[in-house]
Amino acid sequence: MEKKLPMPKRASNGDGGGKRGGGDTEVASGGGGYFKTLLTSGSGGETKKQTTDLLFRPPRFVQKGPLQSERFGSPLFTQPSDQQLPTVSVSSSSSSSSSWSLIWLDWIPYWTATGNLQDLIYNDILRFVLPTHATTHYLKFGLITGGQLAMLMYTIIFGLFTTTRQVDSDLEYFELFVVLVVAVFQILLLSAWFRYTIPYLKALQLDWMNPYIPGWNRDPMHVPLGMYTTSRRQARQGACQWELPARPQTPHSNIWRLDYDCKKRTNPSTTITEGDDPCWYFCWCPTAKQALQIVEQQQSQGGSSNNSNTNNGNTEDKYDDGPTWNPIPVPSNWTRQEGYDKPIYTNMKYPWPGKAHPPFAPPSSLDHNPTGIYRKRLTLPSDWSITDGSEYTLVLHGVESACYVYWNGEVVGFSKDSRLPCEFNVTKYMKMTEANSNHGNNGSSSNSQQHEIMVVVMRWSDGSYVEDQDQWWMAGIHRSVELIRRPPRADLLQYFYQATGDGQLSVQVYCRPQQDEEAQSSPDPISSPAKNTRVLARRQVTFALYGDSHAPSAMAITANQNSNDVNISDANSNGVNHGMNSWIAGPCLWEETVTMAPHVDTCHVSTRIARVKQWTAETPNLYTLIISLAYCTQDGVDDDGDDDDDDDDVSTEIMGNSTASSAATRGRRTPQTAKTTVVHLESCRVGFRTISIRRNPGQLCINDKPITVCGINRHEHDPDNGKVITVQSMIRDVCLLKQNNFNAVRTCHYPNASAFYRICDCYGLYVCDEANIETHGLKPMGRLAHDPGWENTFISRITRMIQRDYNHASIIYWSLGNEAGRGCNFVRARRVIQQMDNSRPICYESGGAVAEGTGRTELTDIVCSMYPSVPRTLDLATRSDDDRPVILCEYSHAMGNSNGNLHLYWKEIWNNQVPRLQGGFIWDMIDQGLRVPLNDKGDFYFAYGGDFGDTINDKQFCINGMFSPDREPHPAVAEIKFLQQPVVFVPLQAHSDAESLRVTVQRRQASIRLGVVNRYSFLDLSHISWSWHLISNRSVKPIRKENFDLSIVDDKEDTAEISLEDAISRVVQLEKTRPPGGNSFFLNIRGRLRSATLWADAGHVIVSQQFAVKFVFEDVDITTLKHVNMNEQTPPTLSTETTDDSTTIFRTNGKGERSPLASFDKHTGALLSYAPNGNNILQSSLVPNFTRAATDNDKGGMELVLDFMIPINGVKEVVRAFLGRSDFSYLSHWSFAGLSQEYPPTLRCTNLSVTESIAGKPFLVTADCEVIHVGWGTVIIDVAIAYTVYADGKIKVSQTVTPTDLLAKLPSLPRVGVCMSLLPELFAVNYYGRGPEENYPDRKSSSEMGLYETTPENMGYLKYIVPSENGSRSDCEWISFRAMDGAGLLVVADQNSFNCSALLHSAYDLENATHTCDLPLAKDGAAPIHVSIDHKIMGVAGDVSWYPCVYPQYLVKPFVSYEYSFHFCPLDKNGDAAIIARTVRRSEENR
Repeated sequence: MEKKLPMPKRASNGDGGGKRGGGDTEVASGGGGYFKTLLTSGSGGETKKQTTDLLFRPPRFVQKGPLQSERFGSPLFTQPSDQQLPTVSVSSSSSSSSSWSLIWLDWIPYWTATGNLQDLIYNDILRFVLPTHATTHYLKFGLITGGQLAMLMYTIIFGLFTTTRQVDSDLEYFELFVVLVVAVFQILLLSAWFRYTIPYLKALQLDWMNPYIPGWNRDPMHVPLGMYTTSRRQARQGACQWELPARPQTPHSNIWRLDYDCKKRTNPSTTITEGDDPCWYFCWCPTAKQALQIVEQQQSQGGSSNNSNTNNGNTEDKYDDGPTWNPIPVPSNWTRQEGYDKPIYTNMKYPWPGKAHPPFAPPSSLDHNPTGIYRKRLTLPSDWSITDGSEYTLVLHGVESACYVYWNGEVVGFSKDSRLPCEFNVTKYMKMTEANSNHGNNGSSSNSQQHEIMVVVMRWSDGSYVEDQDQWWMAGIHRSVELIRRPPRADLLQYFYQATGDGQLSVQVYCRPQQDEEAQSSPDPISSPAKNTRVLARRQVTFALYGDSHAPSAMAITANQNSNDVNISDANSNGVNHGMNSWIAGPCLWEETVTMAPHVDTCHVSTRIARVKQWTAETPNLYTLIISLAYCTQDGVDDDGDDDDDDDDVSTEIMGNSTASSAATRGRRTPQTAKTTVVHLESCRVGFRTISIRRNPGQLCINDKPITVCGINRHEHDPDNGKVITVQSMIRDVCLLKQNNFNAVRTCHYPNASAFYRICDCYGLYVCDEANIETHGLKPMGRLAHDPGWENTFISRITRMIQRDYNHASIIYWSLGNEAGRGCNFVRARRVIQQMDNSRPICYESGGAVAEGTGRTELTDIVCSMYPSVPRTLDLATRSDDDRPVILCEYSHAMGNSNGNLHLYWKEIWNNQVPRLQGGFIWDMIDQGLRVPLNDKGDFYFAYGGDFGDTINDKQFCINGMFSPDREPHPAVAEIKFLQQPVVFVPLQAHSDAESLRVTVQRRQASIRLGVVNRYSFLDLSHISWSWHLISNRSVKPIRKENFDLSIVDDKEDTAEISLEDAISRVVQLEKTRPPGGNSFFLNIRGRLRSATLWADAGHVIVSQQFAVKFVFEDVDITTLKHVNMNEQTPPTLSTETTDDSTTIFRTNGKGERSPLASFDKHTGALLSYAPNGNNILQSSLVPNFTRAATDNDKGGMELVLDFMIPINGVKEVVRAFLGRSDFSYLSHWSFAGLSQEYPPTLRCTNLSVTESIAGKPFLVTADCEVIHVGWGTVIIDVAIAYTVYADGKIKVSQTVTPTDLLAKLPSLPRVGVCMSLLPELFAVNYYGRGPEENYPDRKSSSEMGLYETTPENMGYLKYIVPSENGSRSDCEWISFRAMDGAGLLVVADQNSFNCSALLHSAYDLENATHTCDLPLAKDGAAPIHVSIDHKIMGVAGDVSWYPCVYPQYLVKPFVSYEYSFHFCPLDKNGDAAIIARTVRRSEENR
């Protein structure tokens, strides 16, 4: 018989502690029921009660202010029923049991406010057909079982009726036989139904498969509490740290951080005293059943006392008859530890076999749920005591995905939600152990008692269904674990503040209920000195605001101005993931004390601070708020706790007006004879800012000014540690964003670690804080959002996020989650938020599809659609039926070589004619690759989905960041940095023409006037130093560099004048030696930080812009020109030789020396060899090229959608047959047309002829070629090639490309151009075009024209984790390749420019490599150089990666002909490529 799965028994703490199915029935130990809050809704007298996560009563300043939807909600998308917002019932009770009021919700429409047929069908009917929680599963079971039983009863009755008759014919015998067969079949069917269903019904009893239960016995969520007890100085300094000060780094702290990295253990062989081992030990089990049986065995053996085997630094520890325990770092993901499980990456799929079947996880095998058991023994610090009235809580800041917590073998509680802390009161379990110990020690008390923590972590739970968030599925304790001591009478539980931009500060504080106490005969000023005299000490809460500042003291930040790298070193970290920040004390700006009446547990105070410095992302000004709790006693106190000096109206004026009050009575001034002792202090940083939405025209404003959101989505990801993110990593990410002109971040798709928000507060980043909800893999997405059985799960995750993160100035709006459909659960959650916070808008993108609302539903105050095209974005921002801001929650999918079209988005975002369009968040910041070592030499590669043997995966779809996993910026970062830069210069009409700035030179005096636009919302430009440098096409070095100043201060627009006087002499010199083609000049402007900031060094470039310059000389003589004579004194002669396979052209110089110059393949028409200096420099032939190594965007199309929506073989072929191929990927079109690297086309020459000329004239070689489909054998492209061979060694290559009708329906050709391979020794590359980063037709705004020196190794970009097309440079006039001796090849565009690349890997190698480590090792000078010269190349796109989205102007149309030409020119060591190129181009113009 199968053994029943052991279920931990819940401890009963007050009311509801042991209830099942009632949601988060959690009550803090020792606190009674005062934390409990019910969400109640009803209609028509019927009341429905559900216990959800515990909420503190909303702050008084929220009740007084306007409701959320009245301020932010759009009346155009809110029905009248949605305007009837719930009210908050606040009662002033005199007992602790009633001091916490209920939040009553008015009637909520069953469907969403804009419910439609889709909501009715998908979300209502399907939740019964496809049940998702216990009620609907039982209902389905009952209906189907009842139906089967009814059919069986009918069959049995029919059979009995038949047997009562006399059976006298074969037909009647056969009828009876059929009845028996049917009855047997129905019995078997019913048995099979029971056999299939009963395990699932039993599983519904498990906590981790019950969505009604977000957790139990958890303490209510609150803001991080520092538990300071010594001084204000300690609290003020603690507020300035990224993480709250904790032991062991901060002695005497009441927070003990139990993290430990066993890999950094200094001396593992050192003898360790019992109980002092800092390691965590770990046991992995394949099933939750096995893990809980191990824990049950531990409990039956009497807890930890029988299993103390961690002495002397052993690396493993065993129970008496249990498994092996090994050290494990905490925090860590066990999926990143050797020997345990594997990480799984999915985007939309759920990571287990079979279809999604909520709440069962995994549904296909209920027993297969990998589970880890963490164990740690500890002894309390010597200055901590259990018997002095202190309370202790254990906090796990992040556990994936569900966990039970045990203390000394007793179950403490249970929690779900992988991204928010869970806190458990363990005081009584400590006392139980202490009592047992004292009993064994004849009553003697000792603080050396050893305690054991055990955490059982399930990898999968019903919570996994709402955490399907396009990231790696990890497991384990991935954030810090802390043991927190709450000293006696340290009663501060929670506090909220609201600070507006006009200086108004409101603070709400919540305390533990006060209990009557008997005075003790001790000199403690808190107690009465008279024994047995009944007194009730009053509590005083003092509020103070300080102008403190802080900076990372031990952290040196170095910003490389060219590469945007950031280096953070922490000299004092000593292996710890944070350093102490320096604290600079400021003046006290306001202080006020409120005396709380007896039995009152909350107080509220408000004041106005004059001349406050506002907080914005540009000006992150912070103050320090101190809240201190003191106990006050005095003689002559009445029994009711009252005195004779009552003053029910306490009001003070500190730099303005201030009011203070308690929940039940007004505060009282403390008599001068009172004695006070401070017992508890809390602190946080405060930023004064006001968030509003300006209805006309509909703009999100900070401090009454509209902002532009230059944002990015950021997952918590580390290439080595998975979801474990150190403070150093957070700072590095924030610095990178600030350095590259980002000002906002979206915490996709879950709350981040608390330290991240503190860093954003200090460094200045706007934050969209997002709840940990996404059901992307469900079909439809809204199944759970509209299912009442999941209401607790949704509301719990959203409200707990707000309770923790409320006090961060950087958070400017809340997000309900991501891609989870629509439904009543979100409507309820939105209304709860409206009761908790009226200072921030709410946003939510329900799924991106029309059925889910495309970010425009009634649930969001901000239109936050994801991935709309530029025309669609413009339509959203200009609709006449909407007045909400438009901020794209996701756009420009940065997957591989991507992020094309960014300039089109930002052209509209900066357009003042579209004021409602205010920016967006790029997807996303970091490539989520995991580092995998290749060898012991330090070589590695970054892995993605499927690389760990995970059969269910979405491959490289997690590789979609603008930065590598090691935070190296990809080339597209330069593009977005340029487009988001805060200052832009514009040409003035009087000083420019269509293509360039016009500079008039008079008496060697010249200047340029430019318009200056300040895009900052709050800053002037005084913090930026400005410089310019003038460059030309003749040299890599600039002609002149100078600094200049701007007079602009506060105005948004002004003019700047730049004097070029010091550069004119050099310009004149260049003009007097100009080639026939002339010179080109460009003015580059740079704006750098004038002084160092927290996020970059002084001199870091934040503004860059380039202008073409045309000099007009009025009184300067430049008529004397030096022309370059490229002809030899005795011109060579040309001759030809022909064989069956090739035609070769020879050159004979004046000395009679004859050598081959070029040869041509008669079968393909290709240039086989080219030897301008006597030796062939071609490694492979010069051939027409129409293919490329597909990028991730090239591979995205309808097939990806069909794989998710209908994962059945053959579906794609059926759709192609009936609907066509238009929506399928570019690569699928190219493969079908024979233009892919997998099956590349072949080249066939139908005719090759040579036209010889007289001496001194060029030879003409013409080839009529056909590009053949390798599968069909048909012609897909006609190519006419003409080679004009000159006696001086130049060759002009002209091509006419005509696609045939077979390609007419293609969306685009990959490219039109030629390719070849050069000898390895020609690795010194110079080019004149756009650079220095790679760039493409739809991503080149930031790339400046110039003369660049590089090599193939640097010109290519192999940091894309999945190799693909890369390294192209746009608008190139010429490119040269030289050997070490200076000789080489120059390729010059004819009339127009070309795109070019020179790489060390062929397109075939790039196409067939799945990781960079799959590419053959290639170095400059050792590998052939693969060169592409492209007349046209298709853009890289980037709006999305799952649908063809290259804009028409960046397509290579397959139904037009293309004509182009370029020149091969020989170079010697003295040849000036720039002069030769311009001379060649001018000579072609003159022909």
